[in-house]
Amino acid sequence: MKYAKVIAFLLVSASILSAQVLDAPVARIKLYKTEVVTQKQFKEDVELLESQLKRKLSLDEKKKMLDARIGEVLIAQAAENAYVTVSDDDVKKAVDSYKAQLGANIPDEQFKQLIAQQLGMSWDEFVSKIRRQLISEKYIMQVKGQQINSVDMPTNDEINTMYNQNIQKFTVPESIEYSHIFIDTRGLSDEAKKKAYNRAVDIKKEIGNSVKKFEDSVEKYSDDQNSRYNKGNVGTLFRTDAQRINLLGQSFFDKVFSIKVNTVSDVIESEVGYHIVVVKTHSDPKLLGLNDVIPGSGQKVYDNVKNAIILQRKQAAYKKAIEDLVKELRDKATVSVYDNNLNW
Repeated sequence: MKYAKVIAFLLVSASILSAQVLDAPVARIKLYKTEVVTQKQFKEDVELLESQLKRKLSLDEKKKMLDARIGEVLIAQAAENAYVTVSDDDVKKAVDSYKAQLGANIPDEQFKQLIAQQLGMSWDEFVSKIRRQLISEKYIMQVKGQQINSVDMPTNDEINTMYNQNIQKFTVPESIEYSHIFIDTRGLSDEAKKKAYNRAVDIKKEIGNSVKKFEDSVEKYSDDQNSRYNKGNVGTLFRTDAQRINLLGQSFFDKVFSIKVNTVSDVIESEVGYHIVVVKTHSDPKLLGLNDVIPGSGQKVYDNVKNAIILQRKQAAYKKAIEDLVKELRDKATVSVYDNNLNW
């Protein structure tokens, strides 16, 4: 009986010791309340970043990462003490913006799975993190907004210098503006595709080489709902548009860029169907000057460069403001860092 009690005691002690080791603190922070960053929590974040970088972090990198975490905790506590809040609508907009940045035009359930795979967190954890970020950002702007927004406006010389340093970005590639009658073949069997091709050939025979007949026939025959009620106008197609090349195929690009302006093409096959095309304009590559308008934006190059410089300066000012704020809060707080617990 005594031996059983001793063994039970040892097992319980070992369990407690194991839990203490697993939950050893890497940092203890108190501005308005005590918060502990445990080794287990921090290690999970480090391992997630390492998996994204495909390499191990050095001890110095872990320390920098921990410093950033401490700063986040301090700002969050300060924002909570200042009663800073954000609305559910603000959070939803931020989530939608994050989704758009990923280019994730996918159902919500699939997006949630993507979040779990890429960020290693549940949907509720992700939304909660977004809310905390918004609250922190709002607090930062409340206390440091003047510092962030008080940046010098760029001079003409600075704008010219930035333009010349990035001149390759202002070269507009070869482009066409075109209209089409589109016969969609996505999801069709081989036999159905043959029928679709024959249908496109019959439409071409009916139109002949008449641009007017083409425009009159678009609404009647085209499967493209976005252009069929606008005489088939697709808009501008750039020769180097990788996304559209991936969608339509290189062969389609080569053929459509060889069509003479204001002539009706023969039936052209793409990766998604058959097209009868009329090219409205064909523009050679062009280097835009500062007073030229960037196609598709309505913005002059001058204003684009000016805004880019202002954004750079505001980003630098924002970074400096956060550094200043964290230093101020850290001076008021009690922060203990346990470097030994960063070795694993």
